[in-house]
Amino acid sequence: MWVRVFLSLTYLLSVNNSMTDILKTALGTSYCMFYHPAITIDQLTPVQTFDGVCQVVNRQLSQHNWNLTTWPGYLQDEITRLLWVNLFYQNLDREPIQKPVLCHQHHGQLVVDCGDTRLMTLALKSSTVTVSAVVTCLTSSADQYSAWTPVTQDADLIAAGGFDPVHTKILITPTATGSDHAMSWMEISSSSTAHHMHSVDQRLAMMQKYLRTQSRDFEFDADWARNPINWLEFA
Repeated sequence: MWVRVFLSLTYLLSVNNSMTDILKTALGTSYCMFYHPAITIDQLTPVQTFDGVCQVVNRQLSQHNWNLTTWPGYLQDEITRLLWVNLFYQNLDREPIQKPVLCHQHHGQLVVDCGDTRLMTLALKSSTVTVSAVVTCLTSSADQYSAWTPVTQDADLIAAGGFDPVHTKILITPTATGSDHAMSWMEISSSSTAHHMHSVDQRLAMMQKYLRTQSRDFEFDADWARNPINWLEFA
């Protein structure tokens, strides 16, 4: 639950400062941001994987009750993430993932800060699928991204990603002072993804209705994620 409250506060702070250029303010003189249009997903190191989420959720289902409203907030977030993966996978052909993954360099790896769910969805297709990515780093480390496109302000990223410049907002959570990267979370709020069921509570209620149609030995896995489900039936 605290995750939802935290992100809501981030959203409100960004909206209330809508006249401020979010990225320019976050980067300042200490950090740089770069954009790449097509990184293969096996070049990125996610914090969470689809198999890992399935294991956690399946364990909860087997050991505890199926009343999702009693689950801890972080587990509610995980089971509703699975709904997203199934939905996004179904729509990949007609709605390719447009939002870039946010990452930073750590021990030679591009570690994902925001975008794990998108990677889970794409990985169900192939490990060689590409996704756009943005990386933030200290200004002193900028030279290693000479092949990437520099991003200095909101308009740069909106244009690079092909988003509507009028109806798109960028929301971020900055890192603590002294960090080697500028932000730990970024959302590009666009009209093109307004129908993606952003409410965790909505997805939780839908998942609860879906589980009522399943036997008690039901488990989430890759085959389940690839199987089309009409989620509107559970709305």
